[in-house]
Amino acid sequence: MTYLTALDLLQSPGALELGQVASDEHGATVDAVLMSLTITAGDRTAYTADEIARADAALVRIARLIADVGELIDGYLVGRYPQPLNPVPGILRAWATDIFRFRLHANLQDGDRSPVSVRYRDAIKSLGLVRDGKLSLGGADPIATSSEGGVRISAPERVFTHDTLADY
Repeated sequence: MTYLTALDLLQSPGALELGQVASDEHGATVDAVLMSLTITAGDRTAYTADEIARADAALVRIARLIADVGELIDGYLVGRYPQPLNPVPGILRAWATDIFRFRLHANLQDGDRSPVSVRYRDAIKSLGLVRDGKLSLGGADPIATSSEGGVRISAPERVFTHDTLADY
């Protein structure tokens, strides 16, 4: 399932980071404005064919990572929640963004200390807690909102009642 879209990524981390990190590591980076226009299907006539091709290739990498992140999150949620989740809880979108950024920054120099790595670990840990039923997805949690708040007991009909014991 898709928990994140390329349009969501324009808000965070933004077109500048996407253009820099999603570009081919051996080629020039994609201009932030061009990356934004590519994601939004805007007018790219001011750019060369080579620049547009690099932006298209970066968008393909982004789309592939979005799909990978969706499969990872599904792996955590599939046994607990009916799929697809509709609407997608906002917290899942935030965790998906954190996981996406970590995977996008495959060559992090700071390693475990970088904010991207810390947020990734927190997202994975939170998904594990959700999977184990120890953390809710918030107000949009389909399991938490599906109950009416009361306790329901299902039992067979009573064998000994006031009427059946009247003769004793």
